[in-house]
Amino acid sequence: MLDLRAMVQDKAFLETIMDSEFAFPYEGINAPQLALSLMPNLKSTDPVLRDDLSYSILARILIEGLLSSAEVEELLNIAMSDDYLFSGIGEEENDTVFSRTFSILVIGAALDSDAETRILAPERIHHIVSVVLEYAKRKKDHRGYVDGKGWAHAVAHTADALDSCAHHPVCTVEERTAILHTIAELVVCSDSFTHNEDDRLAFPVYRIIRAQQITYDYLRDWILDFEPQESTVRSDNVQHFLQSLYFLVFWEDVNHPILQDISVQLKKLNTFYRHGILPMNT
Repeated sequence: MLDLRAMVQDKAFLETIMDSEFAFPYEGINAPQLALSLMPNLKSTDPVLRDDLSYSILARILIEGLLSSAEVEELLNIAMSDDYLFSGIGEEENDTVFSRTFSILVIGAALDSDAETRILAPERIHHIVSVVLEYAKRKKDHRGYVDGKGWAHAVAHTADALDSCAHHPVCTVEERTAILHTIAELVVCSDSFTHNEDDRLAFPVYRIIRAQQITYDYLRDWILDFEPQESTVRSDNVQHFLQSLYFLVFWEDVNHPILQDISVQLKKLNTFYRHGILPMNT
């Protein structure tokens, strides 16, 4: 009898699955069995086992639609549980961060897949969105790269999941405004963005703007709420986020009215304008 939980600890075995182009059943193993067996690997401090192999295989299984609705539900129940997404929630500087930040990626991949297949009930999607928002508010560990253990990408992975939530077809305007509020809270976190977190947070906002999923008036007011912060780190995060958002929109539409609103806030954050070296009205 196959001991699948032991087999998925073997990186060479997982590499052969990736090389097989996911032709299931593979050596008597089906996709649902493999997906469930891979979940504990998301807690691993081995970056190759956790990220390059286990998460990559899980995401591929989900995106390629290799699971039934019941099987996706089972995987989501595990991913959103206290043992995974909320493991050690509120703690900082320990290895439970990997369980959280890779579980949130699995949830995002499931949402991206369902946006195409629509196999999950709308009320289930709304519940998932609420769980993602709760997680984003409760997490405290914002680390990006952890020496010797690889990417945690706590903020970036959360941003990716918020993007998946916002662009699922059943996501409501109310949910999208809650997502924007959560992004704003993440932008002003007390940890400096050093691993492209600003780009990752800007991307879901850019996509909301591009798809016109929130009114311009609401978005303008949301942008204008980003003011200089007492903390230099927080102000830098806001500035870098707005710069990322500005250029994402600019590269798509140089005449978009939101660009002027972003520019107004960036002037307030710029050293030369903020300290009166350059006049605000130029």
